[in-house]
Amino acid sequence: MDIVGDQYQIFCQKHKHHLVNLINISQSNEQLLNCEECALETGNTKDYISIQTIKTCRKGFIFYNWPPVQDYKLLYEIQSIINDNDGIIQKIEQEYKLLIEQIVQQLEQQKKIILKQVNEKQQYIENIIRVYNQISGKDELKQFFIQSNRSIENNQKSLCKFIQDKIQNQSQNTYSLLQAIKQIQIQSRFQPNQFTELNKQITQQINQLSEKLMCNSEIQNSQYSQTFEDFSNTIQELNINEKQLTNNYLFSQNKEFQLQQFLQSNRLSIQSQTQESEQQQIQLLFGKAQQCINKSSQKIEVIEHYFISLKKNSSSKHGNVFFNYGLTKKKKYIFRFQFHDKAGDCLLIGLNDSQQEINNIQKACKIFCSNCIQYGGKVEKGEYFYQVTQDQIIELRVDISKKQILYLDYPNYQNVNALSEGQKIDPKKTYYLSIVFGNRTKYKTQLDLIYFQESEI
Repeated sequence: MDIVGDQYQIFCQKHKHHLVNLINISQSNEQLLNCEECALETGNTKDYISIQTIKTCRKGFIFYNWPPVQDYKLLYEIQSIINDNDGIIQKIEQEYKLLIEQIVQQLEQQKKIILKQVNEKQQYIENIIRVYNQISGKDELKQFFIQSNRSIENNQKSLCKFIQDKIQNQSQNTYSLLQAIKQIQIQSRFQPNQFTELNKQITQQINQLSEKLMCNSEIQNSQYSQTFEDFSNTIQELNINEKQLTNNYLFSQNKEFQLQQFLQSNRLSIQSQTQESEQQQIQLLFGKAQQCINKSSQKIEVIEHYFISLKKNSSSKHGNVFFNYGLTKKKKYIFRFQFHDKAGDCLLIGLNDSQQEINNIQKACKIFCSNCIQYGGKVEKGEYFYQVTQDQIIELRVDISKKQILYLDYPNYQNVNALSEGQKIDPKKTYYLSIVFGNRTKYKTQLDLIYFQESEI
């Protein structure tokens, strides 16, 4: 007799008009085949199993009340184990795919940075050659010996004078060569062993991930995502270490000496630990410098190493740069700029609330090199200042929430200037650091952004 088939139907012995659809598994009831009314009368559904469920259940289905066991929590635990493992293979494959893509992307970014630095080294090598040829007078010296022997004999006096002049200038020659060498010393020095160390660190992190996934028998499906996220964060930290490895081979084998050379050449008298933290802060601005070019302006050259150099190479045209890094009222900001010379006749440093209209900088800026007290001329401490000299450092402090921009002479802080009356900033807006190289007279100059810090209010 097919009690679960469609061709034959069984009615409940107790409730004659109701079809049988349950079986009693407790044996507390003499009637094995039951209907829903039977279950309602007893009030204990755990004593019954649906016949339809028996018929249609899949291989992995677990009854919460069958088979008979001393502790039915075991059946719930089995179901929980099955649920946790459901789709785990696809989940792991997806997470690994995303993780691999992230690692490859980060490595590709670092490869571009390294190759860019290595390629830039050639420019400094060419500069060394140019400086050497210039101070050695190699071309002039060659002229003495491409003529006839008689001409050489007749020009001995001139040759002696040439040599004497070079001897007298040996101090200046030494200085010029040292300056050129310092520039090349902070450039890339390819060392393959650095990549061996990087590979070792990545392999170690991957092994730790595998151990965590395979050895922890209690790990849940929902925990896999967190495990991969933790490892992803570790890779990001490793990415910072990779940048450190990159920076390591920017120096020669005597790293401590080379670091001192770098700090000396750029006049940054700070401790190495502080420098590392500050370098990570200023790297937030790397790749953010953008040009505001029109018919009368010239592109400003942007060079990014341990700091950001802005070079005005055209003496006849002005140039404008803004950093596409939003400044808001949620944070406070500090910038420091170092001048290479007197910086021409009109240099504006401030904030701009538009990425297109650089002229908006006039609302929140200070003019250097020109006595324009209506732009950043309010004196908070000391005296009004606008003139700059070689190696001078100016600090810019920004607190948009307080509508405050301050200009200070670093590191003494004897003079503090603020925005003038009529200049103002709106805390509701997002601002961008902007620099305008004005051009009333012809000049070339370089301005270095050597320090950046942002902090929560």
